Amino acid sequence: MNNPQASITFAQDGAAITFSGKDVTGNTGFAFMDIGYSPGSDFEQQMLSAAGMSGGQNFTFSFSYHGDLPGSATFDITTNISEGSKVNVYRFDAGTGAFTQIASGVMVGPGGVTTYQNNTMSDYLITTNTIRGALKQSGPVNWLLYVIIAGAALLIAAGAVVLIMRKKKRGRTPQPATNQQ
Repeated sequence: MNNPQASITFAQDGAAITFSGKDVTGNTGFAFMDIGYSPGSDFEQQMLSAAGMSGGQNFTFSFSYHGDLPGSATFDITTNISEGSKVNVYRFDAGTGAFTQIASGVMVGPGGVTTYQNNTMSDYLITTNTIRGALKQSGPVNWLLYVIIAGAALLIAAGAVVLIMRKKKRGRTPQPATNQQ
């Protein structure tokens, strides 16, 4: 989006996906992206089995589109999990059976709504459990932080050079001029 203040929400029964203009950083020229939402997943049993779920509250869902989005979006997913529960959101890769943690410690809101940020669509599991061995989704790189750290290091190095040069200059004792004829 060319307007950082703009936002657009795609609302469906059980899910709302909101893109904020400031968060859309990738290719927005998708010809067609089917963002259809489905509670449950074709891989639900495989997910629960792979996660080793015993107890806890679980909710699976999926999207028709699987892949990267043009930026981060806010997802509001209505679940059957109790309000006030803390949950983790995992993406499931049916090909490898691996989980990637998308969000952790998310508080479930009124009506079971779970809100989290994500930049992909796939098959997901929201659970009150923790899946051991799950990968962590890499977040966006904050280049500004790296630039500030590098700038501060450069200033410290320059200051040290100036101090050393001044100290060397002060440490020299002037030699008396010799009169040669």
